[in-house]
Amino acid sequence: MSTSESVMENVIAEGLATALHNILPKISGTLQPFPNCRHMPHHKRKEDREVALEKATEPSHHCDFILAEVHHLFKGRLYITQDVDFITHKPASVHDVHTYEHEDGLTPNENMIAFDLSQNYASPWNAFLLELLLQELQSCCREENRPIKKSDNYIREILRDHYKCLHTIWRNAQPKVAATGHLKMPGKVEACLINEQTQASKESRQATHHRNKYECQKLILDHITALKSDTYDDNLPSWQWLGHLIKTLGKHGMSSEESAVENGVKNVLHVKTMSWH
Repeated sequence: MSTSESVMENVIAEGLATALHNILPKISGTLQPFPNCRHMPHHKRKEDREVALEKATEPSHHCDFILAEVHHLFKGRLYITQDVDFITHKPASVHDVHTYEHEDGLTPNENMIAFDLSQNYASPWNAFLLELLLQELQSCCREENRPIKKSDNYIREILRDHYKCLHTIWRNAQPKVAATGHLKMPGKVEACLINEQTQASKESRQATHHRNKYECQKLILDHITALKSDTYDDNLPSWQWLGHLIKTLGKHGMSSEESAVENGVKNVLHVKTMSWH
């Protein structure tokens, strides 16, 4: 290869490097949005399998801990005390979102988070903010040396789910058209939201009661079975059968003392007239 050809190749290589440097964003030190799942189906399926495996093999208190941390993070960064307060969230301006996603606009404000509530979590604007929350939570876990740590994909899915929940709450609070063609009054919309929140609280309370009752009964039966196994008892098979029955029914098979009240069921007592009266 001649000297002139070698010099020409070096000039071309330097030109390409300069062009790519100016065109592509500087990845170091900047947050990158979530990848678009439609363009990376295989990668997304792999992430889903990894998260599903992580959830299937973790203790239940791990998930509860991460959920609580995510809820606390959202409440702190959005300045709300409970999820229903998100109905007052001020969305990002259409102009800011458009210039960021389609032009050379500024990135979302990291100090005053404002979601684009016209889009789901996968939009570039919302993805940037969720990635910001993800890095903030992971950084806090590392700095405070918290005992429970999870992968980015795991926490990212929790963040997405919580955004969907908040987005649903906000959407349900927006003015709606009644059957008469007029907008519903704010008082009626508020009443509907309160009823939905009350019903959700009842269902959550029942689910917690069922889970606690199942765990308590299972623990007692396991303990009794272990004691009777040490000194063989004639009633051991009965206790083993009862333990197997409870485990088969699971937490969803437990009764709730509140069910008669919570589900609107009324107990009606009828006097039975005996023949000897």
